[in-house]
Amino acid sequence: MCPSVDNVKTKGLLGIGENSWAFIHQECVVKLQEFMSNYERIYCIENFVQQLIHSVYVEQVANMDNWMTLLEMRYVIAMKFNLVFIAISLNQSEIFFPLKSPPPTSMSDHRMIFIAFV
Repeated sequence: MCPSVDNVKTKGLLGIGENSWAFIHQECVVKLQEFMSNYERIYCIENFVQQLIHSVYVEQVANMDNWMTLLEMRYVIAMKFNLVFIAISLNQSEIFFPLKSPPPTSMSDHRMIFIAFV
């Protein structure tokens, strides 16, 4: 369909595989703890960052309490994995950029993740 879009399956997983959910959760916890004060200013809700850490922290198989909510984790995912996070729905679209790193200099280094809510 789109000639400029190729190998979506592999690229869509950021090169880490679909069974790497525990790794992704752990990396998000580390990023939340490392920049907690920054995220507290971004989210502006008391104890919200602690709630996010609790929801993504997993020691064993994750139950529903540990499911990551993408819209709540959008900034964390963008900054941790240095990518542009785009959320699209019928009502609104939002774009989140990594706030702590400079933009890539090469077009081939740009990474994006699209989430469509239908």
